[in-house]
Amino acid sequence: MSREIVTTIGDLVAAEQALARVSALQLPVKQAYGAAKLLRLVKQELATFNEVRDKKLRELGTPTDHPDTFNLTPDAQVQFRTQLEKLAAETVTLPYGPLDISTWGDVKVAPADLVALGPLLADTEP
Repeated sequence: MSREIVTTIGDLVAAEQALARVSALQLPVKQAYGAAKLLRLVKQELATFNEVRDKKLRELGTPTDHPDTFNLTPDAQVQFRTQLEKLAAETVTLPYGPLDISTWGDVKVAPADLVALGPLLADTEP
């Protein structure tokens, strides 16, 4: 059976830090492996997102005295935000997961992290 997660780039952006925190928890070995594997896939997907975002900043902005920092005019800000929102809404498929939280045992996870991880999680316990 093929396992995959279909979600949006925006959902991955929201989930990345929460997934990193979960990956650092003392999970059972199989679940720790799954969290680490999924984190790697999310980071790969977001590396492309970040490249495109940075390219758009360079196209629309004016460099400042600080490295990799750009000023955007109000019109450029609107244009950048619109383009970024469209990109964040793009659907992506991760060839792994979702993580089954019913197998995590008594590990304590912050409710905010569970919300952020939403599309990356499943609960097979009835």
